[in-house]
Amino acid sequence: MNPELQAQIVSLAEKHNAVVLVNTRHYRANGKLYNTNFAYDPRGEVIGRYSKSHLVPFGEYVPWRSALSFIGPLRQIPYDFSPGTRRQTFLVDGHEVAGLICYESAYPGLVGDFVRDGAEAIVVSTSDRSYRRSNMAEAHFAQAQMRAAENARPVLQASISGVTGVIDSTGSVKARSELFENTVLTGSINTYTGDTPYVRWGDWLLLGAGLGLIGAALLVVRSGRRDKIQSST
Repeated sequence: MNPELQAQIVSLAEKHNAVVLVNTRHYRANGKLYNTNFAYDPRGEVIGRYSKSHLVPFGEYVPWRSALSFIGPLRQIPYDFSPGTRRQTFLVDGHEVAGLICYESAYPGLVGDFVRDGAEAIVVSTSDRSYRRSNMAEAHFAQAQMRAAENARPVLQASISGVTGVIDSTGSVKARSELFENTVLTGSINTYTGDTPYVRWGDWLLLGAGLGLIGAALLVVRSGRRDKIQSST
């Protein structure tokens, strides 16, 4: 990270006596590039980092880059991020907080894994700049609301040009910005522990509900046919 920028981050953490979460490109000793969140404590020390594990193809890396080198527009993606391999939450004032990066909030299984790891609140850091003023930025924020409701965890989304907002554990929006609004948003949240049915059973819960609906529909159809046969006799 740029030393001057890092000094500003440390100063910000010390000034507000707060943990500051910063997203940056990060080269590790293995020479690979990662999309990484760093958490700085109020003393300006790094207390944890998390590298994005669910990367966006043709956005953060180019699959089969050498084989597709003849496609000119792909050169606009000059480097490939590597996926992180380890989840980590950050300890903030005694509470475990998950720091998701961009579109990772679209993956309910990943968010559920963080909650099972002990996350009491969720932070989503994102840009959304590529969405411009389309409905995609609003859809991304709606996904954060869904993750909050599924896991009974508050979600804070910080976006450069999309929607920044405070979402409570029921999925209700307590405060939000508009697209491309230059503002600082503040709010308070209540953290939670424990598992919701979705955290406990994941997509098996949806599968079971779907099978139950299909079974109920088949029973209704079968009952209707039986009544029709009886009335005809």
